[in-house]
Amino acid sequence: MLHFQPTKGEIDFADQPNAVTAKVTRFAVVDNNSLEAILARMIACEGYPISKFRTGAETRKNLEARLQQLQSKDSIPNSDFTIKSRVFSYADKAEMLMKEVRLIFN
Repeated sequence: MLHFQPTKGEIDFADQPNAVTAKVTRFAVVDNNSLEAILARMIACEGYPISKFRTGAETRKNLEARLQQLQSKDSIPNSDFTIKSRVFSYADKAEMLMKEVRLIFN
């Protein structure tokens, strides 16, 4: 599950978990441990270039070990285009979820 920090002007509903949980459970949850989420964090937060997932042997081994630990059936894509499209797809899901949540509370 994604955890979002409220930005300036937004309401922090952490003090009222019951009120939020009842409404937010209607929406699809974006998996925080999916391959797409891991790739997105590594690219956005760690600054990894997309090509490193294709060419970096150690990076691929580490990701494969992480996916095996999570018991995921995903495999690491071999093309930059596929990696990019999966990361953007994940970002679109997260953005859509945030828009839906904001509509509830506005």
